[in-house]
Amino acid sequence: MHQRRDETHYLTYENKGKSFVLQDNDGRRYYYLRGDVQVPSMINAWLQVIGVLLFSAGIMGFVLERRFFK
Repeated sequence: MHQRRDETHYLTYENKGKSFVLQDNDGRRYYYLRGDVQVPSMINAWLQVIGVLLFSAGIMGFVLERRFFK
């Protein structure tokens, strides 16, 4: 049975569950999920940059406010 094994990899951006079956030229092929691959989203990086900028602008606002009303 191990000699009949023909390993192929199937990459998809859709969630197909833990295992699924696809029709192949020779019949059916059974795929299963070995491990998750997480692809980072660019929007998260941009939101982090905006958050740091707003946080630093808030701190600078407190510093400038103290100087204006001294």
